Order: sequence, then structure tokens, then C-alpha cells
Amino acid sequence: EAELNRLQEQVDEHRTALMEGIGRLDESPLADMSLGRLLDLGESLLSRVDELTMKREELDRDIRKTERNLPTARQSAEQAKQELMAWQEKWTAAMETLSLRDDADASEADAVLRRSAELFERLKSAAELRKRIEGIDADAKRFSANVNTIASKIATNIGDVKPDDAAAALQERLTKALTAAVRRKELQDQLARENEKRQQGTDEIRQLGAQLKTMCAEAQCESVDDLPQREEISRRRCALEQELRRTEQRLGELAAGMPLDKFSAEVAEENADLLPSTIAQLADELSRLESEKSELDQTIGGERRTLDNMDGSAAAADAGENAQRLLDTMRSDVEQFARLRLAVIVLRTAIEEYRKKHQGPIVERASELFSELTLGSFERIQADTNDQGERVLVGFRPGQPRSVPVHGMSDGTADQLYLAIRLASLEQYLQDHEPIPFIVDDILIKFDDDRAVAALKALARLSEKTQVIYFTHHQHIVDLAGENLDDDVLFTHHLDHRQPEKSGPIARTAASS
Repeated sequence: EAELNRLQEQVDEHRTALMEGIGRLDESPLADMSLGRLLDLGESLLSRVDELTMKREELDRDIRKTERNLPTARQSAEQAKQELMAWQEKWTAAMETLSLRDDADASEADAVLRRSAELFERLKSAAELRKRIEGIDADAKRFSANVNTIASKIATNIGDVKPDDAAAALQERLTKALTAAVRRKELQDQLARENEKRQQGTDEIRQLGAQLKTMCAEAQCESVDDLPQREEISRRRCALEQELRRTEQRLGELAAGMPLDKFSAEVAEENADLLPSTIAQLADELSRLESEKSELDQTIGGERRTLDNMDGSAAAADAGENAQRLLDTMRSDVEQFARLRLAVIVLRTAIEEYRKKHQGPIVERASELFSELTLGSFERIQADTNDQGERVLVGFRPGQPRSVPVHGMSDGTADQLYLAIRLASLEQYLQDHEPIPFIVDDILIKFDDDRAVAALKALARLSEKTQVIYFTHHQHIVDLAGENLDDDVLFTHHLDHRQPEKSGPIARTAASS
């Protein structure tokens, strides 16, 4: 208690001393303040005093610097005054040259100079126009002389007219002459064609006359008028000969290899009245024999199956059952194989149609994205065919004609190529379909920071068409996204999952655009 009383006395003494010192600097009421608040207030006042002291010292230094520079400034002002007086004298002389007052300002002088410049420009334009007029007059004189010369040579009946009228008359005559020349050329060409047709007709008549003479000689007729009758006789003979050949061929088929004369003799010996009944009997007999043959074939097949099963054991039955089971299995497998084979054909056809339809736009868009994701390391990609005839993708570096296959790229570059193709395909899909979320998981682990930023920007552009959700374990990917993407595009969510204490917490971040 004594120590406490002693400390309390010290606190009161210090408090009183602080109140006296602060009271000289600040007139605020201090009676109810504790020692701690007084200490804080004192420290703030000391800081203000130190700031004011430093500011005063800085102002003192500025004053001393200004006092040191004052003679130089006065000397500069005096020199400027002298230069102003010299310039004023030059200005007065210039105003006298322009016939202006001594106190004329710069705007008046500038207006006079502009008007003078415009005047000189107009004088220059007038001189040029005068030269053009003189040139036009000279051209008119030469034109008149040329027109008169031409008219005197080729159109003596024009008379004494103005050069313009004479030129118009000459132009009209020239137009008529050109039209007449064209018409004359057309008529000459038509005449040549008609002469050629007439010559061809004459030659054709001569050839036809020769052919008619030859035909009359072959037909053994004296006149051309007899040719139609001989032609009709020839046509009938050809028809009869053709009918004779068909009849002989049919007789050969009916004779079944027998000589025709012998077959004809036998046919002649048959009674024609009995043939219909004989044919009917033979047809019935043939039908009966066919039925017996069919029954015999069925009997032989049954006997053979019975003979095959009569080996004294059950192996035949087991084999038959096994064969039936295999047949059922095979039938099911064959049906499944047929379905799968048909599905493969349909799928390949669909893939080929999709490739033909979308390969061009997708490869073109993927080339742009691949160049962007590789920061220009690759200029473009292109569909190609390898040694095995398979369709593959290759890349081209800027300025290099040789292509780089996918297996010749680094793992990170191959990932960037795959991402470019996926983004191009998705953009093509979104043109005709409803948007669906695009979810990716740590696809940038093999990208350096610059290429990762390029990929994040590409994903941000894709987010304008559909939602993009990106999962990552790496905080620096989140930092890159936050530094390079706008706040209205990037939304970051931290997913904290607690595992056993031995493993510790694992932070997993989902960034969605």
C-alpha cells in the first residue's frame, strides 16, 4: 500500500506537470484526463511540434535560398527589360513598314499580313489563269486551222461555216462512214457464206447423183424411179430370211441334237390330231415323276440322319445339342457383330461428315488460339497425312516451312495444342446449341506464367458465351488470374476440406468466370 501510494503521488506529480506543459500548447480542458490520455495527447503534441519545427527549418532554408537567388533574378529582370525595349523598337519599325500605329497589337499586324498573303496569292492565280486563257486561245486557233484544212481536203461541199459547225458535220459524216463500212463488211461476209453454202450444195448434189447411179447399177434397174420398188423387195427378202433363221433355231432346240431332216421326217409321220392328248399325258406323267422324286429325296434325307445317329453312344446327341447351342450362341454373336459393325460404319460416316463440315473452321480457329497460347512460338496448325495414311495435326513455326509433329512438341506445347482444339470445337458447338458449363481441373500445371496468362484470357473470352469453372490446387494460378482478369469476369471461391490431422488442411480453389 505504501508503494502504491508512492506511485500514485508520482502519477499525480507527472499528471500535474503534463497538464501544465500541455496547457501552454493546447487550451483544451485537461482536468478530467487520466495520465495515459495525457501521455497520448502529449506525444501527439510533441509530434506536431516536431513537424512544425521541421517545416519552419525548411521554410528558413527556402528563404535563405531565395535571398541568395534574388540578385540573379533582379539581373535577369533588368536584362529582360532591356530586351523588351529593343524588341519594342523593332516592332515600331515593323509597324511603320505595314503603315500601322506604333501601339498596334499582334492581331492587327497578323490580319494585315494575312490580307497581303491573300492578295499575292490572288495575283499569282490571276497570272496562271491568264496563261491558261492564252493557251486555250492558241488551241482554238490551231483547232480552227486543222478543221479548215481537213474540210478543204475531204469535204469541199461544206461551204463557209464556223469551225465548230464544220467539226460537227465532219463527225456526223465519219459516223455514217463507219456504220456503212461495218454494214459493207457484214454483207461481204454474208455473201461469202452464201457462196460457200451454194458450193457445198452443188458438191452434195453431185455426190448424191453418183450414189443413185451406183444404186441403180446394183439393183439392176434402168431408172431411179424403180429404186423404191426394188428397195421394198429387198426389205421383204431380209424379213423372210430372218424368220427362216428363227424357225431353224427353234427346230434345232426341239430336235435336241437330232439332224433336222430326220426330225422333220419323224414329225411328218406323227398324227397331228393325237398330239394334244399325248402332250397332256406326258405332262401328267412328268408331274407325277417330280412328286415321286421329291418324296424319295425326303426319305433319303431321313434315312441318312437315322444312320448318322446309330453309332451306339450318346455322343451324337451331345454333339447335336452342343452344335445347336453353338449355333444359338453364334446366331446371337453374329447379330451383335452385325449391329456393332453397322454402328462402326455409321459412326465413321458421322465422324467423316463432321470432319468435312467442321474441320476447316475448327482448324482455322484452333490455329489462332494455338498461336496465342504459345505466345507466337507457333504460327499455325494444319491437318496432314502421315506415312501410314492417317490424318494428323502438325504445327508450323514462324518463318519455317518444315512442320513439327505433335510428338516433336514439348508436353506443355502439346497441352496447349489440345486446349486450343477443345476451345475451337466448343466455340463451334455453342454457335448452334444451348450453352453448358465448361469445367476444367488444373490444366495449366505445365504452362509457364506467360502462357498461363494467355490461356486464362482465352478462357475469359469463352466465358462471354458460357460459364467456365476452373479447379486448381495452386495459389499462384489464382494470383495470375486476379492480376490479369477483370473483377466482373473472375469470381474466386476457396473450398477448405479437413482431412486427418496427420495430413493437415488442403486448400482447393475453384475460379469461375
